[in-house]
Amino acid sequence: MRKIEALKRKLRRPNLKFDVVGHSLGGLIARYAAMYGDADLPAGGSASSTWAGSRSIGRLILMGAPNEGSPLALRNLIYGLPLLGIEMKLPFIQDLSKFDIFTIPAAFELLPAPNTLMAYDADLNPVSIDLYDPATWTKYGWNVINDKSFDKEFTPAEQRAAPQYLAAVLNRAKRLYQALDLPVNAKTPVGVTMIGAECKDTLDAMVLYQKKDGAWDAVFKGDSFTTPTGRKVTSEELKAKLYGPGDGVVSRRSFTAATIAEADGVESMFPPGSTTYVCESHDKLPGNPDVQAKVLSILAGAK
Repeated sequence: MRKIEALKRKLRRPNLKFDVVGHSLGGLIARYAAMYGDADLPAGGSASSTWAGSRSIGRLILMGAPNEGSPLALRNLIYGLPLLGIEMKLPFIQDLSKFDIFTIPAAFELLPAPNTLMAYDADLNPVSIDLYDPATWTKYGWNVINDKSFDKEFTPAEQRAAPQYLAAVLNRAKRLYQALDLPVNAKTPVGVTMIGAECKDTLDAMVLYQKKDGAWDAVFKGDSFTTPTGRKVTSEELKAKLYGPGDGVVSRRSFTAATIAEADGVESMFPPGSTTYVCESHDKLPGNPDVQAKVLSILAGAK
């Protein structure tokens, strides 16, 4: 926002407004900038947006924005990102360990939003998990601080700071979602256009169960497994629970913030008619010809 304001001063056009295009996490960042300008995250609890960014932003175009986060982020924080994984590509880096991802605060900001994670036990019954409590990460064996290789990956000073760091990044991610938990409607000073996909099977849940040895297994793949009681959970059963429509990375449920809208008692978090769907994968949405044509028509002033 500060760079936009600086550009307006340079152009001597104080009333100039920009249309901002945000893809994936960039969509959440753009939403926050429109709602709060360059102000830091609210301290916590229910947010009250100032829409300070509306002084410089006229419209948001959100492509594949994970408005409720993604279980993929949790999977990557638990297991790391496998070689040639497609969910998070960084220049010159294709294989990220769980220790690497632990050091990336933005990875936590892609976790499923508070109270939106769909999780099931070994019998595929719903269970409640608080992802934003550090104790949860220790209980289920996800906390890299408790990993036997932790002292080999971090310096003594980093090890001492790690518990406070984990609590801080989880708290900040939670506050980000709390700040964004406000419906956008016709009276909102910034227009919103949503562009996404719903034609690909997309991870939308997880299974978590305790094995006979006491360790917890977090399941994110639709492969059959045998429960501690000896019952075989078939691949078909598992896929029906784990996957939903989406773009292969962001589910339709997350994209539309459907769970948050239901909890807030509103029909939608976004204006009616603001959403366009194409059949495309998450990474390729910005390069899709139909998406590009839609964006150009908006930038040209078409409704």
